[in-house]
Amino acid sequence: MNDAFNRELERESEYDHQELDLVVQKNVPLLNSQQKEVYDTSMKAIDDGIGGLYFLDAPGGTGKTFLM
Repeated sequence: MNDAFNRELERESEYDHQELDLVVQKNVPLLNSQQKEVYDTSMKAIDDGIGGLYFLDAPGGTGKTFLM
């Protein structure tokens, strides 16, 4: 199990952060007001080092996957 964890950790650390920043810059303006509120709340918690557990519940097709 330790090898599987290490492989997963390695995979997760290989993201291209510059590419992801571009995706965020492109998509944040496309969020509706409710999505933007969730995004801003999440980012503030991350930036402030607060963390937390958030549960996002909404009907299918309302943009949950796009938001996250």
